Amino acid sequence: MSGKKNKNSSEDNSGSGIKLIAKLASVSIGTVDRVLHNRPGVAEKTKALILKISGELNYKPNIIARRLVSKKKYVFAVLIPAATPDHPYWYQHLEGVDKAKAEVKELGVYIEKFSFDQSERKSFLNQVKKIMAGKYDGIMLPPFFLEETNQLVRHCNSKKIPYVFYDTNLKEKENKALTYIGQDAFKSGYLAGKLVSYFLQPGDSVLCVSINALKNPDQHFNYIQREEGFKKQVEDEAGFKLYSFEYNNPGKGDEKPLENKLLQELTYHPDIKVIFVPNPRTYKVAAILEKNRIKGLKVVGYDLIDQNIDYLRKGMIDFLISQEPFQQGYLGLMSLFNHLILNQKIEKEKLMPITLVMKENLDCIMS
Repeated sequence: MSGKKNKNSSEDNSGSGIKLIAKLASVSIGTVDRVLHNRPGVAEKTKALILKISGELNYKPNIIARRLVSKKKYVFAVLIPAATPDHPYWYQHLEGVDKAKAEVKELGVYIEKFSFDQSERKSFLNQVKKIMAGKYDGIMLPPFFLEETNQLVRHCNSKKIPYVFYDTNLKEKENKALTYIGQDAFKSGYLAGKLVSYFLQPGDSVLCVSINALKNPDQHFNYIQREEGFKKQVEDEAGFKLYSFEYNNPGKGDEKPLENKLLQELTYHPDIKVIFVPNPRTYKVAAILEKNRIKGLKVVGYDLIDQNIDYLRKGMIDFLISQEPFQQGYLGLMSLFNHLILNQKIEKEKLMPITLVMKENLDCIMS
């Protein structure tokens, strides 16, 4: 076989990936090359097909040689809540960010991480100010505090800096985010509602317990959307009674008020058969039920953090909905990379699957 390259090919075309894409799309290697390197001369329909196939194959052009000789360096800022023993959910986002960071570091892409206390608006604002004072080619953040987030959004819009939202999305008019990486919160809550409806009989009721780091509607937009989706299914469509209460505590104080309130609700409403927690602090409810030896209630909540997993294995939590936080961190950062370095078109939303986890499939999900 001759080692001669096709005259329309680039250094990428000798790999099996680009050849497979060309075969599946029924086009020439040169056509695939033009699409992957964002060159003109390809019909939009053909271009869309090639990009779809390359995405499904997770194909990335070999740009290492070009990037190593390029003097252009890119710096991305990642704004992320500090994970705590009380709320370790964000450790998994950070692991996803670090995986992406390891993949792009040799290509002249640098990542700076800015950590903030999710219970402190001022902490978030201070980090926003630091980012705005720096020079960044792309920014990734969860829009926790609306006013402060909009300051950064306006800065990015005026400077034409692409930014990615993860975990939580905003519907504000000023939102011109490159993409959103996370779940559809309303649909997630709706699915949870449909699930618990299967456990209920006429006359049964449901309790929704929202355990928040602090009383901040901006921060808990996702929780509110989940509750609305849950309510629509359980109360409006299935016709079951829904009780609810909020407990706001940064995790540093006495949890006795939460225990008292939960036990009060269960005493006043003995018809409650299911407890729904629209955030990762599901384990706090499970711990109270275990301490008080309360059995016979179904508990549904969110996220595969260690505390929740322990109670899922014990049978004190029946279902958890995973939000794929590792994937959120990884895909958020790679979206900036693919947009700025690979010149790829990025979808406006990358919705994470709504994965139901129970004791029986936990090991399969985590393997």
